[in-house]
Amino acid sequence: MKYRQTRPTIIFFVTILCLSSSCKSGADEKNERHIPQNNSLSISGKLVFYEEPVKNALLYFVNFQSNGSRTDSLGEFKIEMPIEDKTEKYVLISTSDHGNLKICTSREVSNKDIGSDLGVIELQRCGAISANIRLPAGSNHSGIKVSIPGTSITGETDDTGKILLNGIPNGNWNIQIEVEGFKTKKVENITVANGAIAFLEPIVLESILDVQGTAVIASGAEYISQFTAKVELKYSEYTKYYRISEDPTFTNVSWSPVAKETNFTFSSYGPKSLFVGFTNINGLTAQINKTIDVVPAPTIKAVFVWPYNKLYNYLYSASPGQYSINKGDASFFVDTNCEIQGFINGPCNYNIDPNNTHKYAPTHYRYKVGFGDIESENWLPITRKKFSKGPSTGEGSIGKFMPVQLPTAVGSTITLQFQIKNISGPSTVSETQWEILP
Repeated sequence: MKYRQTRPTIIFFVTILCLSSSCKSGADEKNERHIPQNNSLSISGKLVFYEEPVKNALLYFVNFQSNGSRTDSLGEFKIEMPIEDKTEKYVLISTSDHGNLKICTSREVSNKDIGSDLGVIELQRCGAISANIRLPAGSNHSGIKVSIPGTSITGETDDTGKILLNGIPNGNWNIQIEVEGFKTKKVENITVANGAIAFLEPIVLESILDVQGTAVIASGAEYISQFTAKVELKYSEYTKYYRISEDPTFTNVSWSPVAKETNFTFSSYGPKSLFVGFTNINGLTAQINKTIDVVPAPTIKAVFVWPYNKLYNYLYSASPGQYSINKGDASFFVDTNCEIQGFINGPCNYNIDPNNTHKYAPTHYRYKVGFGDIESENWLPITRKKFSKGPSTGEGSIGKFMPVQLPTAVGSTITLQFQIKNISGPSTVSETQWEILP
């Protein structure tokens, strides 16, 4: 047996690397046709009515009216719109007036139609939706707005509540019914076909009963140190107006449109209740009240200062002045003259907190007395609850006995100082100058 040697077959596997952007697969080329570089949906076509071109017809996509377009003199159009990432299908509405007749159509397009020509689109007579919409009470039912969301199709009811919503293309549509003071009503899947009128069952709107609100004074602080405070308001969707007062009856206080915040000025110091009222368009109201203490830093109105061993010969000082003291006197006593402004109510003979109901007095009030160097003195608690007109009553003193080493030189002076504070801060320092006599 003879054998014939054959040339071996060599198979080469060649991998071609495409480094150029011009190299694309068939799938890539297909996808590129549907995703234009400007990231917009662009389609074209022609509108006709009984084979006649429709000039100046309006075209737009539902929910994208701002990207509308119009046909030219030949009825041709080109329309573009941004691509929404989550939107695969769009509804294109075309509408026009043909004499006294409204003509229109709707067509669904998708991302696959990007860059394509839709060809000839035939318009037809528009349909309509007929409804009778009424309010719960009253005889005038006009001004109720009816619209197809995402389109320019809208209208309002007449006095009897009737409406004929015209210019609707064939298809299934949702309508929205709204008027101030009543809950918005939606009716879905209304079929309009062959230019006919779709009749709805009578509709009665529901009154808005919801009115709610709350307030925050001075960002939730327990007290403020000045009369005016910022008040932040929060309220429900249908709340339209508010009013604010220290008076729960709101006498002579007008309603104002709701706002996120406002300023309120309290009339005086002390624990306060602030009342806030809210209302909606139907006149339904809600009312809340918040409490806060108006606690300014105290102001010294007057101070009694007298030598201890001459108790009944004390001197009264409303402002710094010159007073004398015998060299032998070795101590002083300070008494607030029935008032340090800002405690409670009086100018005189009032109680700080006889029933322990005012949380900022007396525990949050302090005083100090010194001779020329009050900064080095300690703040002392005010222990007496009742303040009255003078030391003869035995209840007006909040000071302390202050032994002092008097200067040896006759004619020298000493400075007696007095200060008070609360949680809002200290008062200014009250001073009196005393001359040493023989």
